[in-house]
Amino acid sequence: MSNQPILDSIDPEIVETLVSRRDAIKKSGKVGGGMAAALALGSAPVAFGAFARSAYAQSGGPADVINALQFALLLENLEAELYKAVLNTSGVPAFNTAFNTVRGMFTPVEVATFQLIRDHEIKHVTYLQQTITALGGTPTMYNAATTFDFTGGRGSGTGPFAPATTDKAFLLLVAQTVEDTGVRAYKGQAGNLMSNNAVLEAGLQIHAVEARHAAKIRRMRRIAGLAGDVVRLSGTIRGGGAAAAGAQGSPPQAVVNAAAAIYGGATPESNTMHTVFNGTANATIDANALGLSFGVEAVQEAFDEALTRAEVVAIVQPFIIPTVS
Repeated sequence: MSNQPILDSIDPEIVETLVSRRDAIKKSGKVGGGMAAALALGSAPVAFGAFARSAYAQSGGPADVINALQFALLLENLEAELYKAVLNTSGVPAFNTAFNTVRGMFTPVEVATFQLIRDHEIKHVTYLQQTITALGGTPTMYNAATTFDFTGGRGSGTGPFAPATTDKAFLLLVAQTVEDTGVRAYKGQAGNLMSNNAVLEAGLQIHAVEARHAAKIRRMRRIAGLAGDVVRLSGTIRGGGAAAAGAQGSPPQAVVNAAAAIYGGATPESNTMHTVFNGTANATIDANALGLSFGVEAVQEAFDEALTRAEVVAIVQPFIIPTVS
């Protein structure tokens, strides 16, 4: 298995969607300037933004859809600004300076990976801003300097995650957990997007990209020798709490608490109980009781569980200076 520097292929489902929409629009002859440009660029977030404008600009969107997108926009801004700071491309000089030490520890391959992840997050921000506007809302614009504190200190700059600015292993751990939070947050908000199929589809595609980010960072940690075997080369999550995070040794209490929240919740990542439709009604299956030859751990790895909005807010609030409601 190679350690490629980038997540070098776009999701085949995104490509298929773009191609099918390009063909459909070509046949109908109804292509707006923004949509045509987006399709030419092959940018999924921009294309979906243009699609949403053309399809929904006249009718607006339900409040729950806009609220879910505003929440996602905050999380995507947090991620984008973190990677900008790590790569010395933030618009906030103090953020760039803070990561000077750890920045010099990354290999060219790792830098290239972070660059692509950063660019993905920026495109996600753009997509969400465009879609909120298309649905009749006003996207929140964030001043990074007064909104984010990557140390987890809510403005103090001395929070418990400050070692991420000087310790490569710690930074990769933080990046992984941030991405994992995003994955579970998107899944938790999916129900609020169901009234708008185009937005739901795009939201789930962003969810898939966030999962690829988290998996790639796990692989980086494992190959660099900065995480134990509990961090899977496959990128899947096994177990819960600090073990699922791959926090080695005796991690700080703040890391233990954060891992418990990120990989725990009402339905933890270690969950083995899954609901299926048996043809008549929903039925719950406990994988622990099935005597599976491939083990319960495989069941834990096979599903990403959702986090509620309240659970996500509790996780990210230390990194966001204003109170998140």
